[in-house]
Amino acid sequence: MLAEPQFLDFVHIGGPRAGSAWLSAVLRGHPDVFVPPAKDRGFFGDRYPARPGFARIGSLEDYRRRFEGAPSNAILGDVSPFHMADPNCAARLGRHFPDLKVVAILRQPLDMLVSLYRHLRRRERRAATFEAEIEARPHLLDLAYYHRLLTPWFDCFPRERIFVGIYEDFFADERRSLPDLLRFLAVNDRFRSPLIGRKVGLSTGAPPSRIGRLRGDVLRLAQSPVMRPVRGALETLCAEPAPLRGVRRRFATDHLAETIDPALRRDLMTRLTPDIRRLEGLLGRDLARWREPAPALAHDNVVWLDLRPRRLPAPTSSLQGTDA
Repeated sequence: MLAEPQFLDFVHIGGPRAGSAWLSAVLRGHPDVFVPPAKDRGFFGDRYPARPGFARIGSLEDYRRRFEGAPSNAILGDVSPFHMADPNCAARLGRHFPDLKVVAILRQPLDMLVSLYRHLRRRERRAATFEAEIEARPHLLDLAYYHRLLTPWFDCFPRERIFVGIYEDFFADERRSLPDLLRFLAVNDRFRSPLIGRKVGLSTGAPPSRIGRLRGDVLRLAQSPVMRPVRGALETLCAEPAPLRGVRRRFATDHLAETIDPALRRDLMTRLTPDIRRLEGLLGRDLARWREPAPALAHDNVVWLDLRPRRLPAPTSSLQGTDA
């Protein structure tokens, strides 16, 4: 309960680009769970209260206000996709909430990095290709060493309080995967979300218009293999500065399928494989499928959610709640 010192029941710590928007939206629709409408931007990381005598950006009471309005009988959880990347978060959360449950969803590391690169390109100026981005910012690869990132969490929390899902398995069949997570959270696992089988896209305004959807269809067509020479030309053209900068961000590689050069993929996988093997031992799971490119998940029916209000669109009664 919110009035108790240990008010937080669970936290989703990552990884990035691994379905955190979908998970947050689904859990917000569960009648026994309360999740704030916006993802946490790292309160227990960079924004954590400093030592005495240093500037204080916030306090634990400030963090508690994220959960104002929560029903008295709901469990409280937060979604913080980059917590896993900061070892300090594990120790800080463990000190404040020793009974906390930890959720992590891990995506094939190179697929995660490519998706993150494309996401960042929508928001800021980045290198024209993924290969150039890794060369300019090699520290991004640190986000893919999952065993190293998860070790502090296993040090701070008992194994039985940590749920680690594999993105490719979890989202291959959400009807089967979601109840496992709900049982871990000790809430009604018969809940059926209207978002099962659909992809959630976050929006800060209205959903795309008809013209916007048509534009998206055209851009998806541009991803076909026969358009590869055109994509190459667009990459070259839109890497040029000024007046095409807006075109680069709005039209070109943000929406075109990003592939990894086979030689680069082999090199990166060679560097990541030892960490993957250690992760297999930590989780007791076979991750051999990660050593090959993963097929794209079929999510072409996107639900755009405006997360400014603290509510989800009301689903039909046959889909919300529990099944008899």
